[in-house]
Amino acid sequence: SKTVTPSWSENSSKATINASGLLAAGDVAADQNVTITASFNGKSDTHDVSIKYVEPTVTGIVITGPSRLDEETSAQYLCTASYSDGTTASVIPSWNENSAYASINASGLLSAGDVAADQNVTITATHDGQSDSHTVLIAYVAPPVEVTSLVISGPSAIEENTSVQVSCTAYFSDGSSAEVVPVWKEDSAFASISGS
Repeated sequence: SKTVTPSWSENSSKATINASGLLAAGDVAADQNVTITASFNGKSDTHDVSIKYVEPTVTGIVITGPSRLDEETSAQYLCTASYSDGTTASVIPSWNENSAYASINASGLLSAGDVAADQNVTITATHDGQSDSHTVLIAYVAPPVEVTSLVISGPSAIEENTSVQVSCTAYFSDGSSAEVVPVWKEDSAFASISGS
C-alpha cells in the first residue's frame, strides 16, 4: 500500500474539502454529520465525520448609557456581549457601583442620590468572566432661587396734595437682592399709588 492523492468530495453545506484532503468545518447550530469520499483509479472509500457544535464564548462586554445624570434622577444602563462567533447580544450582567451617592439594581437602573457638588460614580458590569466599567457624573442641581422677603423703601409721612416715590427691594434665597416692580396697592380713600 502507499499514500495516494484521490479525488475528494463531501456531501454537506456545512463543510468543504480541498484537493489535498483538508476538511474545513463551517458554522453549525447543532452537531452535523458529513460524509467525505475519496475516489482513485476506479475505487472509492467513504468516511463519516461529525462536526461538533461549539457553544460560542463571550469575548467582551460593553456598557451603554448616559455619562451624566442629574442628582435625584435615574437612568437605565444596558450591557452588550460580543461572542467568539462574531455575534453580539444584550445580556443581563452583575451590576455594581462604587459610590455612596448612587445605587444600581439588578436590571441596570442607576438611581442618583442627593449631592452637594458634582460626583463621579463608576458602574461595573460582569458577565461570563468579562467586565466593563463606565463613569457617570452625578450633577449637582442648584435649587431654584425664590423670593424670601420684600422691603419697601420711602418716607413714612407725606404732605397732602403731594406725591412721593417709593421703591421695593426683593431678597432671594441665594442671598442676593434687587430692586423690583411689585404689584402696588394702598388701603386708604385719601391716597392712591400707581403701578410704578
